Amino acid sequence: MLTYYLGPSDLDNAITWSRVAILGVVAVVIPLIRPRTYIPVDPSNPTPENDVLPEQTASWLSLLLHEYMTSLVWKAWKTTSLPYEKLVSFDASPMCADLGSIRSVTTMRLSIYTK
Repeated sequence: MLTYYLGPSDLDNAITWSRVAILGVVAVVIPLIRPRTYIPVDPSNPTPENDVLPEQTASWLSLLLHEYMTSLVWKAWKTTSLPYEKLVSFDASPMCADLGSIRSVTTMRLSIYTK
């Protein structure tokens, strides 16, 4: 396969290019569309499973295209007025889905510096 003075013998082989295509799908496409695993900021105080927001587990492609917002957009389109309770599934800031967990981690880190 490796040579310095000859050309590769399997360059025109269909099996080689099918392997390259499968490798491309496995290495690039699948990680782009696979949902991410939810990892809480504070493992001792995780968000309940039914309260995890879609952007916390959205795939990279979904984050890039904002596809995780589709269900919310459809709900808003079907009604004349969407109440606030439908926007956020639990008491958290829209800017940070794990607000409660971040507050506890921040206070833990700040307490280290105050000692």
